[in-house]
Amino acid sequence: MKLNLIVPILCLLGGSLLAPTQAAAEPPSLAQAAVEDRGQTLPWQLVSSTAGKYVVDLPGAPVEQASTSSLLERDLQWQMSSVTIPAVDDEDLFEYYLVAYADVPRSLRYGFSQKDLLDAATTSVVNDIQDEQLNASLVIEAVAFQGLPARLLTAQGLGQYFVATLSLTGDRFYLLLAIDDDQANFEHFFNSLSLVP
Repeated sequence: MKLNLIVPILCLLGGSLLAPTQAAAEPPSLAQAAVEDRGQTLPWQLVSSTAGKYVVDLPGAPVEQASTSSLLERDLQWQMSSVTIPAVDDEDLFEYYLVAYADVPRSLRYGFSQKDLLDAATTSVVNDIQDEQLNASLVIEAVAFQGLPARLLTAQGLGQYFVATLSLTGDRFYLLLAIDDDQANFEHFFNSLSLVP
């Protein structure tokens, strides 16, 4: 998958987001810093996508972008909205938030199970980020996200946390991805997603 905005953001910290860490038996826990400890909250804005059939809070006006990736030898057309908040100093690191969706090609909907589609799409996302240090600390779990079958991807390093969910409605993938150091921000972002008919 060529999520064009992810790789440049992961490279903002000297070519890699994550420092080498040993593989953990448990998924990495998110930062426990409270919003008030940092002295600021993100400027959350409600963003809705009629075509994407979702509503979500993003910390600012999003940059819109389209990208094509490959899934089981078929093309996926991703529509992405992302926000980057640059680092202010060594203590206030950058934040990055992305929401993306792609319709599953009809030929794949009936030929593969949801599990197979999610596993293949997760592998594609991880491979295209192409960050060895991310892959070294990455934990992938099968979860239900808002009642949908999903994969939760978590990693950590250099004071930042990487959290992503890739879910499948049956005919559409939804990817939410965040890089931040504040658990309250992660919770706000992921809890704010609402799919609309």
